[in-house]
Amino acid sequence: MSAVLVTGASGFLGRHIMRELQKRDIPAFALVRAGRPPEAYANFQILRDDGDVQKLADDFKRQKISRVIHVATIYPADETAGNAMDILNANLLFGGKILEASRLAGVTGFVNMGTFSQFGENGDVKPNSLYAATKQAFSEMLSYYADWHDLNAITLVLYDLYGPGDTRPKLLPELISAARTGNSMDATPGLQKMVPLHVRDAVAAVILALENLSDGTGSSNPNQYVCGDEVITVRELARVVETVSGRAMNVNWGARPYRSNQLMVPFVGPKLSGWEPKIKIAEGVEELLREWDDTAG
Repeated sequence: MSAVLVTGASGFLGRHIMRELQKRDIPAFALVRAGRPPEAYANFQILRDDGDVQKLADDFKRQKISRVIHVATIYPADETAGNAMDILNANLLFGGKILEASRLAGVTGFVNMGTFSQFGENGDVKPNSLYAATKQAFSEMLSYYADWHDLNAITLVLYDLYGPGDTRPKLLPELISAARTGNSMDATPGLQKMVPLHVRDAVAAVILALENLSDGTGSSNPNQYVCGDEVITVRELARVVETVSGRAMNVNWGARPYRSNQLMVPFVGPKLSGWEPKIKIAEGVEELLREWDDTAG
């Protein structure tokens, strides 16, 4: 049976994808870059990347890897001149190496993770950060390999991802902590809209895209949007947390300014065909509150 390679398997989404592939008995390998601690990939089969593209391609062939799920990325909380090269190296050069190794190895399917922040409010390509610009640039590289090297590829445009096991410094975990501890929290005015996407729904979309590529129903790198059904403001999200937790929160609205590149209304495009989100935000918040209680206890 052919195998799947997952980049970024030690991250939030990548871990969930690897576990789902294991659950389905799909042979899967996590790609480990130089310098990464091996314990981050416990219980996963791994391939090591030492920087040599031809060796990586040979490893793909040896392990019969026919499909790639590309999750690896760097998303800094604040972009500075000091981390620009890290973003470029991780989101462009590393991804380009995976594409070239895939070409050399004869990989036939490639599922890429995009982001809603690549697009303006009307759906036009308008990245609002270096991170988003590199994701858009990688999508263009993927189109080249799809068009000229027989790589069946798809880009899944993901929205505001959340769920259990998320250790990233993100808004929803901050709200959960504020609800449980009673501590005050500084926030923007909170009128920007967001589209929450539970990680299990995101994984279901990735698996569906992988299956589509396998049976030939995928296309040459079209954008397919993977988003929840609820478009809410940050203030509305806070009210959901208050309602589900039964506790009023001390949020200092307007204590922090909006980011200069703040996207106030994200564009929501046509969803991945055959996929629908199943987890409502209230259900997801209840799950996170239980997780917080279990960890604190």
